[in-house]
This record gives sequence, C-alpha cells and structure tokens, in this order.
Amino acid sequence: IPGKKVLGLSKFARVVEFFAARPQIQEKFTEQVFAALSFVLETDDIAVVCKAKHFCMHARGAKQHNSLTTTNKMGGLFMTNDALRKEFFDGIRV
Repeated sequence: IPGKKVLGLSKFARVVEFFAARPQIQEKFTEQVFAALSFVLETDDIAVVCKAKHFCMHARGAKQHNSLTTTNKMGGLFMTNDALRKEFFDGIRV
C-alpha cells in the first residue's frame, strides 16, 4: 500500500537477492524481506509472499520436480482488513 515512500520494481528484486544470497530457511527469508521493506518504506502495511523451489525436494528424498513451497508474512492493514488481504491473495494467483 503506497505511503510516504514507494520503491521501483528493481529495488524489490535487490532486497530479495540480498537475502537469498545464502542458504537459509524459507520462513526466515520471508520474515527478513518483510522486515527490510517495512524499515525502508516506514510502514507495516506490507505483504510478502515467497514461492520457492527447494533443491532438496528435487534431488533427494521425494524427488518432486514440480513442487513449490509458499510462505507469507502480512502486516498492518493486511492483517486487520480481510477484504484487502483477499484482494492481495486473489491478485497473486494469476
């Protein structure tokens, strides 16, 4: 939700690349992206969804080559406004 500050699309990619540069748990990664965006944009009205392929699911064990794991973190109005949250999730299913 635009507030006092907005970011260009490339800045979102840079934030994601910064935290994705090292191996880690996807839930922590999602939280880190949320916290960084919240800090930079000076708002809690942030929603982050991370869909990722995990190498361990492809190469070992289950060998599920088409599997994705999705995590999300909501803050501010996305936590308190059901209609806004629904609109957000409906938009990312495209």
